[in-house]
Amino acid sequence: MLKKIGLSLLAVVVLLAVVSFFLPSTVKVERSTVVKASAETVFNQVNTFKAWEGWSPWKEQDAQMTTEYSGSEAGAGAVSTWKSPKMGDGSQTIVASTPFSTITTELDFGRGNKPTCNWKFEQTPEGTKVSWDFIVDLGMNPIARYMGLMMNNAIGASYEKGLDNLKKVCESMPTTAAVTTEANATATTEQTTTTTK
Repeated sequence: MLKKIGLSLLAVVVLLAVVSFFLPSTVKVERSTVVKASAETVFNQVNTFKAWEGWSPWKEQDAQMTTEYSGSEAGAGAVSTWKSPKMGDGSQTIVASTPFSTITTELDFGRGNKPTCNWKFEQTPEGTKVSWDFIVDLGMNPIARYMGLMMNNAIGASYEKGLDNLKKVCESMPTTAAVTTEANATATTEQTTTTTK
């Protein structure tokens, strides 16, 4: 009886391992919103890590999180390092920055591959469309590939909250170059999730 149970469990493990090889090895999660402010205003809030304290979704999730800054004050070379009892430790570095257009950062959680995040700022008649994505190569790790299936919800919710906070901060700034929409419509957060093998 025990032998049959053992063989059944082994068969399940082998099956899960085989299935994992057909799961996406790369995951991309993306969220976007429209902010009634100039691209310069929104860009500067992201390009300076110290400014993240005013809208970062993770600060709200862990009041005990501590953050240190090093490298450049803003733009390429700026580094943010955090310690969090709830969410773990890590760092983020701005590796590329094109004024008022794009920003690319690299995350380091001390293990696994380093995810990259891309920001895009597009001026539109309604305001500035801000897109924020998260891309990670999961490699051949079967457990990581299964976890990748949950990243859209896990990361997406934080991204949505962060963009909402960023929108409120930028639109409440007295010097913001606000943009009035013709229909006074409220910008809604869009979501896109892409997975590739």
